[in-house]
Amino acid sequence: MKVAIVGNGNIYKLAHIHAWQSMKDVEIRATCDITAERAEKAYKESGAAKYYMRMEDLLSDDSIDIIDLCVPTHEHAKLSIAALKAGKHVICEKPMARSLKDAEKMLKAADKNGKGLYIAHTRRFDRRWRKIKDNMGRIGTPMYIRRCERSWLPFPADSWYWNSEKSGGVLLDLGVHCVDMVKWVFESEVNEVFAKGKMIRRDAKENKTYDLATVFFKDRGRKNGTC
Repeated sequence: MKVAIVGNGNIYKLAHIHAWQSMKDVEIRATCDITAERAEKAYKESGAAKYYMRMEDLLSDDSIDIIDLCVPTHEHAKLSIAALKAGKHVICEKPMARSLKDAEKMLKAADKNGKGLYIAHTRRFDRRWRKIKDNMGRIGTPMYIRRCERSWLPFPADSWYWNSEKSGGVLLDLGVHCVDMVKWVFESEVNEVFAKGKMIRRDAKENKTYDLATVFFKDRGRKNGTC
């Protein structure tokens, strides 16, 4: 398999590049970023054959099988759909999209073009959580899950992350891990939700976006989760 990694910022450096380099049957064919310095640096450190600064040029490369999207949340739908239409399989960082409408468009594009679309809900592959899931039959049926997520990534004051219209704020960006984990473990859909947010850091207050959120939810079987 030949993969191209689009977006060479935080999550690329933290996780994606290391994961791809650990796979013997995968070739990192190209990197892509709108910033020339970052694109070239990623190309050199990844051992890729080439780098691009325009998504349009990348998608015309017939040697690439998979597009790995490590871009800001508000770009997920547009770039995923473009890649699927170009005949590429897509791995997209979480959260899937900023809206349900965009997420549905992504699914339709994957189905229409016969290509795979995978959203990186990585907690499902965490050995600690897999152990809990695998042992559920032995320990009984869990009725309550408490989960906390915290981001240590450096986001400067002018980052897209502090713009809730682009990132969805902490509830969408980190909260999606919690909700996905609870649904996965309980194997059921949530039908009652209560949430409360707060602005703690100066960057959050200045941009009027929550950087702390607490969510309580229940499923139809009266199981509870707190994130």
